[in-house]
Amino acid sequence: MAMHRIGPFRPGRNIAFAPRLSGVWVPSTLAHPPDGYEAQLGTWGVNIDHSTAVKRTGERSIHFYSTTLNLRLQHDAEHLAPVEAGRRYKAWAVAQANSVAGTVNSGIRWMAADRVTEVSSNTIVSAAVAAVDTWQRFEVIAQAPAGAYYARIRFGCEAGIHAYFDEVDMLPAVPLWEVNRSGAQSVASGSFAAVIFNAETSVVDVDFDTSTGEITIVVPGFYSIKGRGLFTGMNDGDNVSGALYVGGVQRKVGSEYEGYAPGGAGTGSYVVDADALMELAAGDVVTFQVIHNYGANRNIANGAAVTFFQGVRIM
Repeated sequence: MAMHRIGPFRPGRNIAFAPRLSGVWVPSTLAHPPDGYEAQLGTWGVNIDHSTAVKRTGERSIHFYSTTLNLRLQHDAEHLAPVEAGRRYKAWAVAQANSVAGTVNSGIRWMAADRVTEVSSNTIVSAAVAAVDTWQRFEVIAQAPAGAYYARIRFGCEAGIHAYFDEVDMLPAVPLWEVNRSGAQSVASGSFAAVIFNAETSVVDVDFDTSTGEITIVVPGFYSIKGRGLFTGMNDGDNVSGALYVGGVQRKVGSEYEGYAPGGAGTGSYVVDADALMELAAGDVVTFQVIHNYGANRNIANGAAVTFFQGVRIM
């Protein structure tokens, strides 16, 4: 039987499990919202209820409808999920407007240690749904603010439409980075030097220092990592290589290349790279370093397509 979720966080991820709506919901419990939820705006059984007719997965969805009232469900104070301030979390909702287009809402409420005080909030969706009778997924990656100890999900709709929510969930975001080099970097001959990556495409739950190109791990685990650079102005027969360093110690050397300069001396462009699967601890500093033997300074080219450093936590 397909599992059908209305509730944040999943078990087995060092996060307290909040109840979810599923096909095992028994009839006696349909007289009130799913365990762990309460009506923040509206009344269960009057203008908020379950629906078995409109659903995407599992056996039911949550149905909201009122001609005059805005409607919301939320986690009650006893079923807030613990969060870690500074960590990022991915939250999403799958919803549709039925018959008439209108505004659906869902968001994260970050709560203080007393479970009552709202520290701040982030919107998952608060927008008119233009396509009716079509399931749409909305998501956000948000950082738990200072002072946040718990989170609740709130979801519903504005007055005047039939809205259905089939899935609402939240998980810790996957730590990752994808950074690159803006502007060429001069590299001396004969010894490894760190590529100073100074521009980012995406950085989630790692610390990125644009002055050194260093990545500092925040969440321990196994990471898949790749670094790549492009040397320019090289000669035939010059040697180049790349390597991954952790805490200033070389951990993995990539392929070593003897280059070829098709246009003559000083015209070659040589790719260097290194990749590895590494177990990293919180606080580990990771760099991508390169070396060449041209005999004088040569440049590492700029551009996200040719000189980049990326990694993702896989477990």
